Amino acid sequence: MKSFVFVAILLVIGHKLSPCEGKVLVSVYYESLCPDSIRFISNQLYPNVQDPGLRDFIDVEFIPFGKSSSHPNGNTVEFTCQHGPAECEGNRLQSCVLHQIPNQPAEQLNFVACQMNFQAEPTGEVCATSSDVDWQSVQQCYQSSLGTQLQLDAEVRTNGVLPLTNFVPTIVYNNVFDKTLHERSLKDFRKVVCEQLKYEPLACHIK
Repeated sequence: MKSFVFVAILLVIGHKLSPCEGKVLVSVYYESLCPDSIRFISNQLYPNVQDPGLRDFIDVEFIPFGKSSSHPNGNTVEFTCQHGPAECEGNRLQSCVLHQIPNQPAEQLNFVACQMNFQAEPTGEVCATSSDVDWQSVQQCYQSSLGTQLQLDAEVRTNGVLPLTNFVPTIVYNNVFDKTLHERSLKDFRKVVCEQLKYEPLACHIK
């Protein structure tokens, strides 16, 4: 009987420390030149998702659009962005880069963290190539209707969330917006992520 109890305890402990049943999905709605977006990604998101004790428990998706808007102009679509034309270019660029590496979360994270930096090279080429993205393919996307469509898709998704908070970046967990979690994430992303996990990894108990 004692042996059975001991084995049961070991199984529970092993289950507790194993990768959680269902990762937490973090959706980041941001814009390329937004200082608050840059600070969140640099100071909260990137260091925690990179943490070896947490990265297997977090999936991240990036939606670069923010407080932008589209409007038709003849046969084309134009975009207006909160921080001007350069931000529209940055949003479109990031959409195209992310589109090139859809199933490579580490490369996506590295690119966004590299580009969302106050000292980032503005064209995006350095960050894209350092994340193993083909720059010629990015340029083709950027200059084509694909780049426009990616931004229109981002606009639809953003418009479903941003009006609930009117703040960029907007952080959503598991496709359900919660204003309290969003606001807390801006200052303590790690704690909020740990709370969303069914089984907290050891890293959640290490400061």
